[in-house]
Amino acid sequence: MTIVYTTRFRDLWRFNAIHQLRSVPFQFLNLGLAVFFAWVMVHGDRCDARGICAFVGVFVFILMYVVLVAVQFVFNAAFLFARNNRNVLTEHRVELRTEGVYEETAYIRSLFLWPGIHRTVTAAGFVAVYVTAHMALVIPNRSFSSSAQREEFIRTIDANRKAR
Repeated sequence: MTIVYTTRFRDLWRFNAIHQLRSVPFQFLNLGLAVFFAWVMVHGDRCDARGICAFVGVFVFILMYVVLVAVQFVFNAAFLFARNNRNVLTEHRVELRTEGVYEETAYIRSLFLWPGIHRTVTAAGFVAVYVTAHMALVIPNRSFSSSAQREEFIRTIDANRKAR
């Protein structure tokens, strides 16, 4: 099976956003900072006896968590925009071969053997084939002719990866 697609900036940004939201260390950091800011707001002389401290604490916690995630997403967009991503933001050809997953662009040719494929992740808008723990082939859903082809692609990779 061969899939041909062009990666766009939006695809790369969405992948990074979802990847970070699924990251346990990222979540612990944001939750920890949000708890800290909430604690600072309700600790000490700022609270009165009317019971508003719990409301303020929860509100500040939620607000800080959302702000921290939003800042990270904006930072990611700026970082991705500033980098020279011509190797990524180009046309890709991904082929499932008997020995592994082959990827080709105008700049690279790579063959990832089945035992080296770590996992596949599906999310809104893409399929990510992790060829190492921290590197993935990000294939937008629009690259597949149908949802059945997308599912077959994922099943083929998972079956070959687990069989080796």
